[in-house]
Amino acid sequence: MAPPTEQETSDAALMQRLKSGDTRALGPLYERYRGIVNAVIQRQAGRMAAADAEDLCQEVFLTLVDVADRYRPGNTLRGWLCGIAVRKARRHREGGWLRQGLLNRFMKPKESSWTGENVAEQRHDIERILQQLSPPLREVVVLSLVEQLEATDVAAALNINVNTVWTRLHRARERIAELTAQEEDAS
Repeated sequence: MAPPTEQETSDAALMQRLKSGDTRALGPLYERYRGIVNAVIQRQAGRMAAADAEDLCQEVFLTLVDVADRYRPGNTLRGWLCGIAVRKARRHREGGWLRQGLLNRFMKPKESSWTGENVAEQRHDIERILQQLSPPLREVVVLSLVEQLEATDVAAALNINVNTVWTRLHRARERIAELTAQEEDAS
């Protein structure tokens, strides 16, 4: 038997197979997107055991089987899966993200405060500040700034307007600046 062609293994073709009930199409999709889905879950849910994150990741793909008929080929499957992952993780959220350097994407930190010597402290600071963001702001931050999705993909993933993505990013930047200023004033 000849190996499948690129057209037969495209996201659209695999989703079409999934829509028609061919669950074998789930395997290639799982292999292709497991990493990003797992990463979104871990960042959204905070401190979660690797096994729990993997279970939630598998749940995302099982959900994909149930909602395959809602997928529109014009949407990127990567963004769509991230949206499902965000919604699943939202229910399991325990904390913030431990993404070193995330604040760098919002503002320029003081050079002395971001050295390799205090990585644990940096992570704790990021986690503490991001926990203070509302879930809608956190979700947009993690998808657009951490996972580097385009605004249109973030909008599709979260089922919101692209202008809402930009508004939430702007509000997140303002809120993070406010929180870090409050911490600097307190110290």
